[in-house]
Amino acid sequence: MLDAFIAKHPDFGRGSTFYVLPSGFDQPGVISDKFRYLVETGREIGNHTWSHESLATMSATKIEAHLSKLQAFVSREVGKATPMTTLALPFGIGPRDAATLNKVVQGGSGVGAYKHTVLLLVGANPAYSPYDKSYKATAVARIQCIDSEFKNWFNRPIGSTGVIKEPWQPFVSDGDPGTVSFPLSAQSRLNPASLPAGQRANAFDPAKVALTTPAASNRTGETPSSPLGTTATPVAAASAPSVPESSLVAVTSASPVSVAAKTATAPGAVPPPSPSSTVAETALDN
Repeated sequence: MLDAFIAKHPDFGRGSTFYVLPSGFDQPGVISDKFRYLVETGREIGNHTWSHESLATMSATKIEAHLSKLQAFVSREVGKATPMTTLALPFGIGPRDAATLNKVVQGGSGVGAYKHTVLLLVGANPAYSPYDKSYKATAVARIQCIDSEFKNWFNRPIGSTGVIKEPWQPFVSDGDPGTVSFPLSAQSRLNPASLPAGQRANAFDPAKVALTTPAASNRTGETPSSPLGTTATPVAAASAPSVPESSLVAVTSASPVSVAAKTATAPGAVPPPSPSSTVAETALDN
């Protein structure tokens, strides 16, 4: 199914994460084959714990044992070190105290060592951009892949490629990984401390930018008049936000922000995900 989709939509990309349990996909005889396929074809495997018990009631020691055990299991099944850098919290909840939460973020040793840059909730709304002041890496929301949630968040029939008329603000990429672009109306939401060294902030006036659909093929399948799948031509430097130059710093997908810089007041906090994150984001775009 995945190969058939890519063959039909080669421009969509393979970015996706599969959160697994030791049962694999309930096909015990082919777990290794399935895991290796995901890794070899550019997908990611994410941690969903060893037993799917609630982490909210576990001790730090038990949490570390469960997460480390699954990390080691996945690497063995794949046949090589396969770090799982994100975790989907069972039932969408985790421990409240900082010390225990820290064991959810990082722990284990050897082949079982893990470090999660993002903890995902069960739902139930679009996630904030990692550069938004409201972003919290230990509690990232997501839209569930079920019809009722699609209908709830996307103002269109399933399969529609019409103009965006959503109740939330989708981002428009400027196509430049070296900038974080956002409309002027969202400027107050930017967290300057989240910008890695070399990354630039670019606030633009939507009324003064040209939106052009990529000539080859449109990733979202939207019509040329739709904001999604388009590129915003940045406005002149005069329109850039008033963020201190020292805080404007070019990020790659493997360049995390330090914990202290991201959420200095939250022990156990983790850096934002890479720009390749598959979770829907709003307003601030990289």
